[in-house]
Amino acid sequence: MTLLEAIYGSQYQEISQRGGDGSKGRFNGNLLISVIFLLLLLTVIFVLMLIPGMNESMTRSMRGFTGSGSGKNMGKLLAIPVLFLLVALANFTIGTKKNYTRIIERFNNYPEEVRKKANKKVLTVFFSIFGILILAVILLVNR
Repeated sequence: MTLLEAIYGSQYQEISQRGGDGSKGRFNGNLLISVIFLLLLLTVIFVLMLIPGMNESMTRSMRGFTGSGSGKNMGKLLAIPVLFLLVALANFTIGTKKNYTRIIERFNNYPEEVRKKANKKVLTVFFSIFGILILAVILLVNR
């Protein structure tokens, strides 16, 4: 089972089991893919900042980008539009209705024991990336 099948399939399965419309799993899957990608992007940025010299270079670049505003406020301003952009990108590329239907058909062809492991696979990837991000932030703060 691929990660995409696990993401969309677990969302489809969860909604369907509660008696809901399984097609709503497409939006949830696209949102989850976008959040995972955003976490991955932040992780790469923070890991790069651990490289000597990169932290100062990236900080200088961000100061030029944000002007006199604080990074905290700029983060708030950028987080929602970036997430919206990523959801829209997922919606029009890998998360189209056609792809979603094809992925769910493949997901439903897996044996029950494989389908039950889909959510675990997604959570493993999510928390692995999140854990690396937290570790990188801790290492940056304690430099």
